[in-house]
Amino acid sequence: MRPILLVFVLVCLAGCASEQVVSPEQIALQNKVDSIVAQELFARKLDEHASYNVHTDGFVAIKFDEEVTFQTYYDLVEWMRAKPEIKGVRASQMGREVCPVRR
Repeated sequence: MRPILLVFVLVCLAGCASEQVVSPEQIALQNKVDSIVAQELFARKLDEHASYNVHTDGFVAIKFDEEVTFQTYYDLVEWMRAKPEIKGVRASQMGREVCPVRR
């Protein structure tokens, strides 16, 4: 009975691992979006006032520090949402969502 249980566990683990594979296309998109966001943050002098994460589907989660004004982060979020490579943006500041998710 134990060998059957071991086989079952191994099959389950193999199934979980295969779902976490990132395709070359996803990596390329993630890198492209990361570059776009990094360059724009630098150009707007926000690179030290925001942190972000780019998901493999091109979605960006960005967090602004409290020094960034509403108009500044709103303008940046709208700019990012206009980029076809960026599939969506979630922005937050001081623990609250400042720009609702839109895809």
